[in-house]
Order: sequence, then C-alpha cells, then structure tokens
Amino acid sequence: MKPSDTTAKTPTEVARWVRDNKHFEGWWNGDPGNARSFVLRGQNAVLTIPVEVHDPDVIEPDDFDATGRMYRPSAAGLALLDAAP
Repeated sequence: MKPSDTTAKTPTEVARWVRDNKHFEGWWNGDPGNARSFVLRGQNAVLTIPVEVHDPDVIEPDDFDATGRMYRPSAAGLALLDAAP
C-alpha cells in the first residue's frame, strides 16, 4: 500500500498527525543550509512540514521503542490540539 501524503498547513495539523500516526523516519528536504521542508514517514502515512509551518516547540522526541513514534506533541502541541475544533 502506498502511504498517504499530507502537507501540513498549520502547526495544529503537525501535532495532530504526529499524535495519530506512527512514524519511523524523518529528514529535511532541500539544500544544506536552505531546507524547504521537514518530512516524517511511517508505514501508511507521510507528513511534509514546510519550513513556514514548522514550529519546533510543537513536537518533541518520543520513546520510539515504546511507542513506534519518533516525535510526540509537546505541551504546546497538546494545547493547540485542545484549542482546535
């Protein structure tokens, strides 16, 4: 099955995707020193986070061995999710 591709439009979408999708790989797209996006990939989903949307305060490292996720929503990310409709 081909993973479904999502491009985040808001930091809230980043927090939601990270919470809802296991992911095992991440990388920056673009030339060194001139990144265009951060990409997270899981078995069934890929998230592209454009640099204009990327907010490092929204996600934090997770315990991959325990959760199957590289990142989880931080306290700031959880606050965005709580405030979202």
